[in-house]
Amino acid sequence: MLTFAYNPTVRRSPILFVRIDFFVSNGEVLSWINFGILIVSSFLFTFFYVKSVGPAALEKRIGASAYRMCSTYRLIASVFMVVVAVNYVLYYWFPLPFPLPDAFPWPWWVIAFLVHSPFLVF
Repeated sequence: MLTFAYNPTVRRSPILFVRIDFFVSNGEVLSWINFGILIVSSFLFTFFYVKSVGPAALEKRIGASAYRMCSTYRLIASVFMVVVAVNYVLYYWFPLPFPLPDAFPWPWWVIAFLVHSPFLVF
């Protein structure tokens, strides 16, 4: 339980003055933190990756330094992709508190059709 009353026998963070064991022992809080980091890192990865794929167009505006800038964007995007991968692994141990299905309730060929259908634009 998260408490803010002063109790000298409970380990507390010197900065936040909250119970440390709440964040360590409560898997639900860690799962939501993990999920939030996963979502934010996914968006940041997408943002920097999209910025990194246009060095020729960027070169017309800023010159030859566009390639170096785009390689920096690609490096930043790869760091966020590693963070996303780590969060996927952590999700195995800290799943969200509501049940998600392990498999889809329809057969595999439905997914294959949806993936390869040229008429579906999402």
